[in-house]
Amino acid sequence: QDAGEPDVTLEVRQQYWYKDASPKYQLSPRLGVAFPINDNGVIYFSYGYFFQMPSYNFLYTNSRILLRQGTGNESTIFGNPNLEPERSIQYELGFKQEIFDGTAIDVVGYYKDTRNYVSSRPQTTGNPSINYGIYFNRDYSRSLGFTFAFNQYVSQRFNFSLDYTFSAV
Repeated sequence: QDAGEPDVTLEVRQQYWYKDASPKYQLSPRLGVAFPINDNGVIYFSYGYFFQMPSYNFLYTNSRILLRQGTGNESTIFGNPNLEPERSIQYELGFKQEIFDGTAIDVVGYYKDTRNYVSSRPQTTGNPSINYGIYFNRDYSRSLGFTFAFNQYVSQRFNFSLDYTFSAV
């Protein structure tokens, strides 16, 4: 066997290179509760689990391209069909009140925790002249904040709203 020949055949390598993607599923419970505090006001709360599949670009990019030996400066990123969906847990607590006829305020506080954002990482091949990357789940975010809204109903054709949002990440 030549020094450049691999130790195993292509057929043997394909048995461990190619794996079926596992099925993805999740229960997404959601709860929303509103409690009227007077004729023109309400306090409300919502809670939920959410998930979103990654873009097809992250799943199937370059799925038919073979790696080739190069100068070491080329790099290709390959999709990963086994990516997990992004998962979020969200809370919201709010208060709505009509303060004058046609004028209302809305104050809302929120919290959102998201996991499994897609990122990429380099893969090693044992040959320094072959470089590539792969997408995988890694990143995380947490955001919280509040919104204050002033809503004015003027006529059936004209309304306006003034909103202020503060968010911390």
